[in-house]
Amino acid sequence: MADVLGDKNPDAREEIEEGYEKAADDAKITERQGETINERLESLDEVLGDKVPVKERHMIGSFTRGR
Repeated sequence: MADVLGDKNPDAREEIEEGYEKAADDAKITERQGETINERLESLDEVLGDKVPVKERHMIGSFTRGR
């Protein structure tokens, strides 16, 4: 990013960096959302039991951001 903006406009660079940081913070899930996801995964394990064995579990998407 520094190569694009250079040192000619430090205010623009700072504004872009702040915008990026805000967007990253806004993408994080709350503690409650994380608990809900974990509860749902546990429910699936209980319902499926031995009928569908799980070899590996991969969580993708916003749940894994910021962890």
